[in-house]
Amino acid sequence: MANEVVPFKPTGVVEYGIADARIAELKSMYAGLKADTPLGYKQVTSAIATVRDHRVDVEKSRKQLKADALEFGRVVDSEAKRVTLLLEEVEEPLKAEKKRIDDEKERIKREAEEAERKKLEEELRKQREEEEAKLNADREKEAARIKAEQDAREAKLAEERKAFEAEREKMRIEREKLEAERKEAEAKAAAQRAEEEKVAAAERAIEQARIAEEQRLEREKFEEERKALVAEKERMEAERRRMDAEKAVAERLEQERIEKLRQEQLEAIRKENAEKLKPDLERVAAWGEYLATNLIDPPHLTDSELTGFVLKRYDEINDIVQEIIRKGEA
Repeated sequence: MANEVVPFKPTGVVEYGIADARIAELKSMYAGLKADTPLGYKQVTSAIATVRDHRVDVEKSRKQLKADALEFGRVVDSEAKRVTLLLEEVEEPLKAEKKRIDDEKERIKREAEEAERKKLEEELRKQREEEEAKLNADREKEAARIKAEQDAREAKLAEERKAFEAEREKMRIEREKLEAERKEAEAKAAAQRAEEEKVAAAERAIEQARIAEEQRLEREKFEEERKALVAEKERMEAERRRMDAEKAVAERLEQERIEKLRQEQLEAIRKENAEKLKPDLERVAAWGEYLATNLIDPPHLTDSELTGFVLKRYDEINDIVQEIIRKGEA
């Protein structure tokens, strides 16, 4: 919306194409606007744009009027400031109202995102607990099976030792019987004692050799069973370490999966925010292009120092305009 610029008048009266009555009318029109509803939000946004256009037009008129006469600049600036303040009295409450609704929308959005994040974390925690419970159950089941096998082997060894003890007791009884018979034979006849002693000695030697061999075989058997038990314990320990390693790998993979999912969610949020920011960036780029197009070349001056000062400031202004364009095109 453009306002007609009133030409310079020697009387010192400055006009900007918008009367105080019009400003009062705008203030009255927009004072009660609220952005609580979609329609109200749209009305507040439109009202801000209207007042902003008036304010921008006042600034443009000020520059044009001031360019006509430097002495008239003070009056122009003073009037522009007064009118601008009057317009800002209308604009600022509208902007504050719009910001209140924008902040509320942002808060609601943040709370929704936080709730979604907590929900996802809770689901991941439950899934991890279920997997850990299953692994624990499998490990306990395997440990119970190994223990049952070990108990069965130990029971079998106990039965075999018991049978060995019974056999040894039987041999002891037989030896005692043989000893009794030997003594009885010695009592029958002195003449036969030497022969019987020889026979008894041979029998004792044979019996001792047999007993010694049986004891050796029993020791070897017991040692083999002990080694088997040690090997089984080592196998169980290796199995436990393997299961612990698999659990650690599974936990690491789960953590990596969770981190990847979190990064994907953050990237989606970043893209969504970038898409929302696109219209504002386009407006910033358009503004920069407008400033670049309307940038006035510096005047030609005779003083070299003043010329250097003006050219340096011109370059600084041009750099700022180019930065605005790059920001809008980012």
